[in-house]
Amino acid sequence: MTFDICLLTFSIYVGSAIYTAGLMQIVQVFGVSQVVAILGLTLYVIGYGLGPMIWSPMSEVPYFGRNPIYLGTLFVFVFFNFGVVYAKNLGMLLAFRFLTGFFGSPILATGGASLADMYKPSKRAYPFAFYGVANVMGPVVGPLIGGFAAQYENWQWPIWELIWISGFCWIFLFFTFPETSAANIIYRRTKRLRKLQPEDGPKLKCQPEIEADKMTPSEGLKMTFVKPFTLTLTEPIVFCLNMYIALVYAVLYCWLESIPLAFSEVHHFSLGITGLCYLGIAVGAIITVPPYCYYNYKFVEHRFNENDELKPEVRSIINPLPRNNVHIAQSN
Repeated sequence: MTFDICLLTFSIYVGSAIYTAGLMQIVQVFGVSQVVAILGLTLYVIGYGLGPMIWSPMSEVPYFGRNPIYLGTLFVFVFFNFGVVYAKNLGMLLAFRFLTGFFGSPILATGGASLADMYKPSKRAYPFAFYGVANVMGPVVGPLIGGFAAQYENWQWPIWELIWISGFCWIFLFFTFPETSAANIIYRRTKRLRKLQPEDGPKLKCQPEIEADKMTPSEGLKMTFVKPFTLTLTEPIVFCLNMYIALVYAVLYCWLESIPLAFSEVHHFSLGITGLCYLGIAVGAIITVPPYCYYNYKFVEHRFNENDELKPEVRSIINPLPRNNVHIAQSN
């Protein structure tokens, strides 16, 4: 399941920077400036920034669950990429780039929630580390494989590669991707029990259904679509973390946009060789995993109490304690 989430994350993230491999050819084919051509990357990122504000809250609704959101939007994502390949003008290309980013976005924000469904808090750091590597490997591998495709074919071939990767991912997940939302699982179990025991059907209700019945449609819509925005604007820690992540993304995508311009035009690298320049980011992501896991194992994991709870500020304590000395860790 963890591999499935990482594969889906990689398949969506690879679509962002793989576009930059054909950037120079897009400039020539559509007769636009480099600034305008880069909008194909910018709109994709904007799309998967806005999409989770709708798709992620929907995945928390017991009647939907996470899997229909993941697989349904991925299916649309695959076929909307055909719109990019066969774009007749730049406007059509940019529109489909935004839509593919929008429909591919659920895993980018909800993947962590799926992992949290499966792992207890003291163990979540380890799958999250590999999930983070999958986040980084997508934008890094994209220009690498797309560069050689664009060099020997044309700007459309990197998008064809994106279709192949995401199409394979959809087929693979269709057969191997179980539901993780506890609310949806218990809701579907209740529905099965109603069919098996029709005489008791009206009496059988699960907790998610009982809570849903107490809410009016307007309250449900407000919780689903308005709450993410209110949390961002009214909770200082959420707002600050969002600003920090926005800064990190800005720096990363400045690199992704500038590398093909700098190394292709200034240093006259070929498109394929230019893609190799991204590998440094991948190396940086990979080498951070072992020390991060070691830090979590040595200094954090054993500080959780019997209820698997940990105060956030405890993570800043770096003096090692015996792994069985939980109560002292909490008091410290």
